[in-house]
Amino acid sequence: MKTIMLCDKNDYDQLPRYVRNAVKAIITKEGKIGLIHFTKENLYDFPGGGIEDGESSAEALIREIKEEAGATVKPLSIKEFELGKYVLIYKEIPQNRICERYFSYYFCDIEDGYTEPLLTEHEINTGQKFVFVTIDEAIATNEVHIQKGQHWVENPTNILRLLNRDE
Repeated sequence: MKTIMLCDKNDYDQLPRYVRNAVKAIITKEGKIGLIHFTKENLYDFPGGGIEDGESSAEALIREIKEEAGATVKPLSIKEFELGKYVLIYKEIPQNRICERYFSYYFCDIEDGYTEPLLTEHEINTGQKFVFVTIDEAIATNEVHIQKGQHWVENPTNILRLLNRDE
């Protein structure tokens, strides 16, 4: 998968590097998009997360959507986002290391009905909820945070802009 965006904050010196591959789901339904709403901060991100050792991208996507959204992905619906992946490079302050994150996005459909998500303590503390919203609403909400300097929100917001352009 080719790289569609590289966001390198160049906020680091020569430090140890940590590489993390992740998958994110693009789920649409009735003109809306399924996103994780962090209710405490009121911002949106795509559901998904890191690929574990020995997992395929599809297996990670299915696991992450079950954990974060309580939803079951239809495996045959998984299709790569043709534009490519998003790369984010930045300094992780507490760990004093450079983090390279490679986000691959996939379209997929989910089954009707949900189970209780398997959220971590951190996810519970951020008020994480899986919701369907319009792309315009998510972009407008996230833009407020980008203007405040919360740069990690640029990743999902840029992907939302690409999806909005393709409609």
